[in-house]
Amino acid sequence: MVTVLIGPPGVGKSSIGRRLAARLGAPFTDIDEQIVARHGSIPEIFLHDGEAEFRRKEAAIVAEVLAAGTDDAVVALGGGAPLTESTQQLLADHFVVLLDVDAEHVGPRIRGGEGRPLLAEGLTSWQRLYDERRDVYAGLADTVVDTSEHSIDEVVAAVTERIPRSLA
Repeated sequence: MVTVLIGPPGVGKSSIGRRLAARLGAPFTDIDEQIVARHGSIPEIFLHDGEAEFRRKEAAIVAEVLAAGTDDAVVALGGGAPLTESTQQLLADHFVVLLDVDAEHVGPRIRGGEGRPLLAEGLTSWQRLYDERRDVYAGLADTVVDTSEHSIDEVVAAVTERIPRSLA
């Protein structure tokens, strides 16, 4: 079982995932980084191919990474990856951590929206996405850790405490 981090944009999935994997001595995969390495920049994919094609590429990489993942691996999904039905089905076999954040604390993290095509309107776009996705995230999560007022190390400690002992 892989530990999979999900949550809205700007919550810290990549930063927390790297630190969590290091703490566990586990491999780490960032799905957005895999997309960029294989297909080019995410804004360019959205611009030239559209969101539907981006989601198709994303789902294929998620399926590949989760199928190949070792039991102790940590994987950070992009904010929209859990919306794909095939990804939702795959997540049922893994330990899913919803990293949550409130609008007040995510604002400085997403300022400008560089590299985030769905956040063109900044916090307004983020809130709309969060409201649309919140129930999906919650339905997939085995546990929820709020990152709003906590350091990366504090969040990593909280996640580590919640990982089933067979994984930690």
